[in-house]
Amino acid sequence: MGAAILLAFFLAAALALMAMTGDGIRLLVARRRANRPPLRLVVTERVDLTPDLFRVRLARADGRRLPRFQAGRHVAVRAQVDGRVLRRGYSLAAWSPRPRAYELGIRRETRGRMSSHLHAQLTPGAGVEVSPPAGAFVLDLQDARRVVLVAGGIGITPMRAMVHRIGCLPARARPRVVLFQAARLEADLAWADEFRALAEEAPWFRYYPVLSRPAASWSGWRGRLDAKCILAEGGSAAADFYLCAREEMMQVLIGQLRQAGVAPERLHWESFGINAGGGWHHPVEIDGRRIASSEGTPTLLHALEAAGIDVTAECRSGECGNCRLRLEKGEVRWLRQAPAALPAGEILACCCVPVRPLKLSRVRFGTEAETR
Repeated sequence: MGAAILLAFFLAAALALMAMTGDGIRLLVARRRANRPPLRLVVTERVDLTPDLFRVRLARADGRRLPRFQAGRHVAVRAQVDGRVLRRGYSLAAWSPRPRAYELGIRRETRGRMSSHLHAQLTPGAGVEVSPPAGAFVLDLQDARRVVLVAGGIGITPMRAMVHRIGCLPARARPRVVLFQAARLEADLAWADEFRALAEEAPWFRYYPVLSRPAASWSGWRGRLDAKCILAEGGSAAADFYLCAREEMMQVLIGQLRQAGVAPERLHWESFGINAGGGWHHPVEIDGRRIASSEGTPTLLHALEAAGIDVTAECRSGECGNCRLRLEKGEVRWLRQAPAALPAGEILACCCVPVRPLKLSRVRFGTEAETR
């Protein structure tokens, strides 16, 4: 009898697993990755590219190798800021087959408590905790013949790692690569000298920097990127396209590329800085507290954080799934489609704003609330 009960249990578990959607498995994997023990590293080098943009190299104190990763992935930096533990994801800006250091590019944002804290604290010799590399935005080189990389602002960081990865391939297996880097000012073009030097010596690589607010002396491309320019210089619509920029820029480019005939399966992207484009003023209740947004609060997540309510958030663009909340009452507007299917009644705080008064509760995994 005991054996029969045990067999029935395993069969039920197997059926439940088979019934899970790919999105459900993705959320489960993301959650388990977020709970892996952190890596304790030290800053071995820092370079300030502009007053607000800097890059750092992080390594183990004893010099041992770090976990390998696929180009495009990120690490979540953990820090205590104003008495609260925050975690933010930052793309790995360099790639090596046997990494002994991780390189990050970080921009200090005007309203970014975490980025401001790291700007002040990440100096040579400082200790820092990061998660092992994770993320679904990765370079897929299977059958790749032409790769087009499009970066806006600090979105250049995963693209640089992808260029490094492709450069390590044997010449016969290396696809042709075109990199477009968009920024406002020339000083914001991180690693531009490196990309220019590579374009001069590597026949497989081309580089196009584009400035929206150039100085009079700028001789390169001016204005804003669009699909026509990308396809004219980047090659066929049959290329594989990787985009990383703010949500507004990416949605415009993705729509244009699709209209130009690029198949959806050839478009890969990662966004940051989702913005509602204006404020909202509907009250929100969670944990017995009631808050209301002020003008300019871009997402529900920002409003909760501004009120001192801890919500775990790593990627801040819906990819990690850590800011899930249960919608008990009210209605939200999605600023972008959830990257993975959610259980009924759940939302992602980083992707929503309220359109009616809300009552929220924490999503619980077993007996542990989704909070830290």
